[in-house]
Parts: sequence; structure tokens; C-alpha cells
Amino acid sequence: MISMLCQQGAVVQAYDPAAISTAQKVLPPHAALEYCADAYAAARGCHAVLIATNWPEFRSLDWSRVHASMAGKAVMDGRGLLSPDEMRGMGFEYLAFAN
Repeated sequence: MISMLCQQGAVVQAYDPAAISTAQKVLPPHAALEYCADAYAAARGCHAVLIATNWPEFRSLDWSRVHASMAGKAVMDGRGLLSPDEMRGMGFEYLAFAN
């Protein structure tokens, strides 16, 4: 997913609490890819957030803090972790799709 986004011209700020070291070996950081220390750093300044893992940490984020730090307000939840009503109530453009 990260490779595809970067190839399409996106700048990706990525975070995964368990897989960052493995991801860095497969896809080293470069001009369009930065690995971040936490989810808040990954969301800062972004136009969109994509949740692609079901770690409980993402469910319990301070989403108001995330909202305040983003340039855009799109959240794409690939695991259906969050409440659409709550996310939209905070002002996010929220799309959930779970496999």
C-alpha cells in the first residue's frame, strides 16, 4: 500500500506499533516516506489518515488531538475500528471499509 501511494505522488508518514522495523527493511525511508515514532506524529500535517491495522491503540487515540494536527480531515478506516457517528461528529470525513 505504501509503495503504491508513493508511486502515485503521495508523501507518506507511516506508523505501526509492531511492524515498523520490518517495514523499514522492506521499504527504507526516502523523500516520500517517513516512519514516525507514534500515531500523532504520523497524522501531523496530513491530509488523510489511513488505518490499515486493528491495533487497539488506534481505537483509543485522542482523535480530537489528531483532528487539530491534520491539514485535511479524511480518515479511511480499513478495519472498521471507529464509530462513524463519533468521527463525523468530531468533524472528520470518515470512511470505513472492513475486510
